[in-house]
Amino acid sequence: MRFDKFTTKFQQALADAQSMALGQDHPYIEPQHLLLALMQQEDGSIASLLQRAGVNVQPLRQALTQSLKLLRITYRLCQCQQTRQGETSYHVDER
Repeated sequence: MRFDKFTTKFQQALADAQSMALGQDHPYIEPQHLLLALMQQEDGSIASLLQRAGVNVQPLRQALTQSLKLLRITYRLCQCQQTRQGETSYHVDER
């Protein structure tokens, strides 16, 4: 996949999605990161396209945000299970 073949808008959305993932301690860019980044672009067309298609954008944003919060918990639990070698304790950080 060649990054330079994407539009400037999509390249920016990917960069924003990566920043979002890193900021939430997520090891991967998930589809939720990318869709949320596309929807948050100030002069982007995704939010208006979704609205024209009959999507209620605000509940979608809220659902994506909630999904990312759950991913953080899932990632942390998986990380703790992978590194546990005996009786290592862990906790869920629900920042």
